[in-house]
Amino acid sequence: MKALLLLLVLSMPAQADVFKCVIDGRARYQPTPCAGAESTPLAIKKRTPEQEAKAAWQLREWQSNYQAFETAKAEAVQRLHEQRLREEAVRAAEVNAAAQWRQAHALKHQVRALEQNNVINRQLLNNRRR
Repeated sequence: MKALLLLLVLSMPAQADVFKCVIDGRARYQPTPCAGAESTPLAIKKRTPEQEAKAAWQLREWQSNYQAFETAKAEAVQRLHEQRLREEAVRAAEVNAAAQWRQAHALKHQVRALEQNNVINRQLLNNRRR
């Protein structure tokens, strides 16, 4: 952001005087001298049309690079979001598979218990018929 402001300031022609005022150890820049504080007029050099054109080109180049950076950043954030969604789906599938395995295991034990019960019932039935 500071670079953008600097480029904008540098690309505009200076039409007024600029004074540097030091108040409480802090520098301030303004178009009029400071009242009751140390102020120093700054000499601002006028730039040639070639320098203006170069500054405008640099600003456009910087804006283009910044836009490309922001676009790449947005795409990376989108890819990361999509990756997280896929990972969550995989975790949900793993949890579901584990639950299904536990259910199948419990049903297997239940089937064994029923088969044992059937064997015992057949033996009891056979013993009564005799």
